[in-house]
Amino acid sequence: MSARRFHWTPELSDTARRMRDNGAPLRDIGRAVGTGKDVVARHLAALSQAADQPEETPTETLRARVAARNAVAYDALDQLRDAVSLVEQQRLAHLVCGETRARQIETDIRAHADTLLRIANAFTEYYPAPAPRPATHPA
Repeated sequence: MSARRFHWTPELSDTARRMRDNGAPLRDIGRAVGTGKDVVARHLAALSQAADQPEETPTETLRARVAARNAVAYDALDQLRDAVSLVEQQRLAHLVCGETRARQIETDIRAHADTLLRIANAFTEYYPAPAPRPATHPA
């Protein structure tokens, strides 16, 4: 699967939906639109959920928007995992490159790590981990 960020255009969505309606496997759809089967499955599920809403009330509209946003966020996390795995497999410390390029690679990695740390901290702030329960001793 590609580590690039994937963007669903209306045309790609239509292609994926039409292929699925014709019985195409998710893997084939992913190849056709340029992404993985898991990304396709989540996107089609979000589209299906939005389409299943007969008459949208404000609550249903919000639900569909949240589902679509979550699908995009989960896709981004999958792509992040794939990209990190790909970079890790390249064993960057063993690249043959000049000093200037080496410093640029290090700067880029540290900048991305700082950004990810800020994102993780914001997530933890919004979804704090539950406090550990005190150990209970039998009486």
